[in-house]
Amino acid sequence: MDAWRTIDDRLHAWFAAPSHAAGAALLPRIVAIAGRVVDVDVRAGGVRVRLDREDASLSPAISAAADELGLSPAPHALQAMRVVLETPDPDRVAPFWALALGYDREGAVLRDPWRRDLPLVLEHDREARPLRDRIHVDVVRPSAAIQSIVDAVGPATGPYGLRHADPDGIEVDAVPGDPLAGAEDWWTLFAAVARYATTPEQAVVLAERAASLADEAGERLGIDVRPGSVTLDGGKDVWEDDDGARPAFVALAAAVQRAARDLGATPLPADLRFVQLGFDAVDVAGSRSIWRALLAAERDPREHVTDLVDPLGLGHVLFLQDLDADETERRAQRPRVRVEVLVPADALDARLDAIVAAGGRVLEHRDGRATIADADGPIAVLVAG
Repeated sequence: MDAWRTIDDRLHAWFAAPSHAAGAALLPRIVAIAGRVVDVDVRAGGVRVRLDREDASLSPAISAAADELGLSPAPHALQAMRVVLETPDPDRVAPFWALALGYDREGAVLRDPWRRDLPLVLEHDREARPLRDRIHVDVVRPSAAIQSIVDAVGPATGPYGLRHADPDGIEVDAVPGDPLAGAEDWWTLFAAVARYATTPEQAVVLAERAASLADEAGERLGIDVRPGSVTLDGGKDVWEDDDGARPAFVALAAAVQRAARDLGATPLPADLRFVQLGFDAVDVAGSRSIWRALLAAERDPREHVTDLVDPLGLGHVLFLQDLDADETERRAQRPRVRVEVLVPADALDARLDAIVAAGGRVLEHRDGRATIADADGPIAVLVAG
C-alpha cells in the first residue's frame, strides 16, 4: 500500500504503531535519511510524517524504514483542517489575527510558525455580515501573550471577559493559561503543553525519551518534532481531574522536563498555544453527530462536555454549544467563517457517505469540494487533498 497522500500541498503519511516508543523509533531513521529534522508527530497509536513537495523523493526510504520497524501505513486516517474568514479587507484584519493567535502571515494565509495549529485563510468578500458566526475560535496562551492582545486592542468583553473582535466583528476568545505546578516548563492551556528549542540530535533523544516515559506512565502524549523544536502536548484537560492536577500526569511532565534539561534543551514558553473551535447549534445532538462524521472524530466520554476529538490525537477539538432558535437573523446570515476539512481524494466518498448517514446534507459537490450543512445551513467544506 502506498502510505503517502497529498493534503494541502504537502505529502502526509500515518504509520500505525503499538506504542509511543514504537512510533518514535522511526524518527532517527528519518533524520538519517533526510539529513535533518522534518515534521514528525508521535502519538500513542502511531506516527505522522509530513514532507514539503521538494522533499517528496524521501518518501520511499521513509516508508521502507517504517516497514522494517513493523509500522503499518494507514493513509485513509489522514486529514487536515483550516479555518477560512471572509472579509471585505484582508489587510485590515490580518494584524489582529496574527497578534491573537501568534501566527505569521504569508500573503492571504496566517500560519502557526511551528506548523502544529490549523492555518487561518483570509478570503476577500465584499458583503459585510454583522452578526456572530456559528463557528468561532478559542485560543489559550500564556498570560503575557494574552496581555499583549489587551494592550493592543483594548479590554476583552463577552460573558467571561475573554472575547475580542477583529475590525469586522469576528470574535475570538483569548484565554490566559498558567504554569503547571511541579513542572514549570509546562503550561496549562486547556491542554498541558511544553516546547523546547532543540538541535537535531537533541530532538531525536528527547522525543525517544518522552515516548518511553509516556509508555511507562500509561499516559497518552503528543510529541511533535519540528526543525528547531520539540513540543509535548498532553491533550485537552488530560492533566487534571475534578480534584485538580493529576499526580500521574505531573510526574510524567516533570520527568520529561528533567530529560529536556539534562540534554541542554531550552524551554520556549512564549510560543505555546492551544486552539479549539466552537460551533453554535439549535440541535446540539444532531449537529454533533454530523460533525463527528465530518471529522471522523470521537466523542469525549464526559457527560458535561460536547467535545469531539481526533482518535489519532492529531486534530483539533471542536465543541458545540446551544444556539437560541429565536435568533432567526443570526441563523439566516451567510457564514463569514467556515471550516475546511481536507482528506485524501480516495477517502472523500466514504467520508461523504458517513456524513449523510449521520444526518448531514451535501449542498454542493463539484471539483473535489463538498459543502456540508446541518438543519440550519452550511457548516463546513470537505475538500479532496
